[in-house]
Formats: sequence, C-alpha cells, structure tokens
Amino acid sequence: MALTKLRRLGIVVGANDIVNPATQDDPSSPIYGMPAIEIWKCKQCVVLKRSMGTGYSGVDNPLFYLNNVPCRTRCRTRFFF
Repeated sequence: MALTKLRRLGIVVGANDIVNPATQDDPSSPIYGMPAIEIWKCKQCVVLKRSMGTGYSGVDNPLFYLNNVPCRTRCRTRFFF
C-alpha cells in the first residue's frame, strides 16, 4: 500500500505474515512475493500481539526488530466485540 509511507503511526493488532517485510525484501523467504500491508514504511509502528512468535507461515517477522517499532506489547487480555 503506497499510502503507508505518508502515515505517522501504524498499529498492528494480532497480524504477522500480512505485515512481514520479508514478503518484499527476502527472495529466499517462503512468503516472498505475497501481498502485504507495508506497515514498516510508517514513521512509527506499534505491534500488539499475544507473542512475538512466527505466524502461520513459520517465518520470523523482522518488523518486530525495526527501529521504527518502539513498542512491542504482549496482549494478555482477550477482547470480545
């Protein structure tokens, strides 16, 4: 998504593979070429997940270790809507 680089803050809630920069940066990754939300292009990104483990693909997500991701929080509360 081209609009993400114009955003100041991106918030990721529970997603992993769909926001993985390896989809575009790592040709050796099994998810390379998969469509992704380019959240890593935001000025800052906050990630809220139950764990920092891999997603369905089993691929580690380098998004969690980027400098523009200052807040990585484990969610221990379940939200019901």
